[in-house]
Amino acid sequence: MKIIKKLIFFIILLILHFLLLLLFSLGLYALYFLSLFISLYILHKYYNYFSYIIFLPLVIIVLSTINLNIYDEYIFELFLWLNILDETIHVNSEVMYVLIIFHLVLLLNLKKFENFWDIIDKKFFRI
Repeated sequence: MKIIKKLIFFIILLILHFLLLLLFSLGLYALYFLSLFISLYILHKYYNYFSYIIFLPLVIIVLSTINLNIYDEYIFELFLWLNILDETIHVNSEVMYVLIIFHLVLLLNLKKFENFWDIIDKKFFRI
């Protein structure tokens, strides 16, 4: 049961990453950074479900899937099936990799900002 929770946490992280990537690619930079801050705050609350043993192999699998263009083929097929080829959003690969690294660095160093999150709790939520 504990592994299932950790896998669900990884899937939530992956979905959150794609949503943040979508906000950035749409040019909504203020909303992107606000969403990033809020998501980091929420992830800090549930960080005990994070496991390096599960996280690192799954990140390698996701990155290799993206690099092998398997991801692009499935996304293209999904867009064909949904008939939304005209509304596709393209993200430059260099920007995508920088954002992936940025999100990973923030996630892996999330526990180092424990004092910052405590200050946010005290100032905004008066806990």
